[in-house]
Amino acid sequence: HGVTLTNNSYGATLNCNRAGNYNATAAFMDAQQFQLSDLLHVVSAGNQGYTTCSPFSNGYFTNDEGHPDSKNALTVGAVLSGDEDSWFSSRGPVRDGRVKPEIVVNGNNVYSTVPQDAYGIKSGTSMSAPAMTGSLALLSQRYKELYNQENPESAFLKALVCNTADDLGIPQVDFRNGFGRLN
Repeated sequence: HGVTLTNNSYGATLNCNRAGNYNATAAFMDAQQFQLSDLLHVVSAGNQGYTTCSPFSNGYFTNDEGHPDSKNALTVGAVLSGDEDSWFSSRGPVRDGRVKPEIVVNGNNVYSTVPQDAYGIKSGTSMSAPAMTGSLALLSQRYKELYNQENPESAFLKALVCNTADDLGIPQVDFRNGFGRLN
């Protein structure tokens, strides 16, 4: 149907025995993105950063299995509004050692829609991922304006976001902030 971006913010209960597993859901998402090179799935990392999955340090190796572990999806974690570490944002590595999340966006005290046709303040990576998806939509729109209405490839968008991020925390890429905050 011409969809090029999806936002995936799913709440899950973390089971440390399955944390970071690349499962059939992740494989399906990767296959879909391989088949449709201009489709990018944006996935919230999860809100299990307060969990300890031994033998890792508190808060690490807390990505749920499936969606956030897809190799081709862009997994989004959260920071607080002043770029401080978020206590709730899930962190990598995933089971095979890959970095997740790849990028972080403010996910704390975000003004958003709430039930009953109202607005309120919400926090979580489910607030970070939609902000990332909206930013990617704007980048895609500009790309199409410059390149004869062609859609950008998802790998290009993911690389652009990761390689222009503002580094946070440990220098270079890390399991808490990935490549850094969206710039």
